[in-house]
Amino acid sequence: MIGGIQGGAQQAVAAMEEGVARVGEGVERAGQAGEAIGEIRAGAGRTGAAINEISDALREQSAASTEIAQRVEGIAQMAEENSVSSRATAQTAHHLKELAVRLEADIDRFRLN
Repeated sequence: MIGGIQGGAQQAVAAMEEGVARVGEGVERAGQAGEAIGEIRAGAGRTGAAINEISDALREQSAASTEIAQRVEGIAQMAEENSVSSRATAQTAHHLKELAVRLEADIDRFRLN
């Protein structure tokens, strides 16, 4: 009977040791999981920062594109104004040429032969 009790006690001790070992493994795995979660959080933070930087860069590029478009529009308007001015200048030059021809004809009438 004492042998049976001792055998049962040894089995209980072995089971407890096995349980303690499993708890130790569980604690170690929980620690590893905690570290992994920490790394994931850090990675998510870096990703969020990168997204913010990309967003800022896109905003800057959008503003620059808008400014460029406005300047191109201004240049197009100036080119149109220059074209109108050039046509007006050409018409004025043509009119002046006609006046010069008439003036020359008028002068020729008054010349003494």
